[in-house]
Amino acid sequence: MIDQLVQVIVGGLVGMALGYFYFAGLWATVQRLPDAKNPAFLALASMFARIALTGLAIYLVFQGSWLRLVSCLAGFLVSRTIFIHKLGESVISLQKQAKGGEDSEPES
Repeated sequence: MIDQLVQVIVGGLVGMALGYFYFAGLWATVQRLPDAKNPAFLALASMFARIALTGLAIYLVFQGSWLRLVSCLAGFLVSRTIFIHKLGESVISLQKQAKGGEDSEPES
């Protein structure tokens, strides 16, 4: 019983770390795209690298235990939710600054 609890906790923590790595890498790529000489290559290379490293890490954590796999994927999704929530706040504040602090939409 304790062994399963440890598997769930470790899998969840590894999943959260992987989620942070994946989505922070995605955000860094998006930030670099406007200045990139070849944005399509940057986007594709970043995507393949993030998928390969994350997939490999999930496979290594999995090791035949569905409990570790499920907890790792759950941690990944929790990390995604936290990252989107925190990032959403900063994006909204940047949009407000770009509009000059106005809350209303510009007229067409």
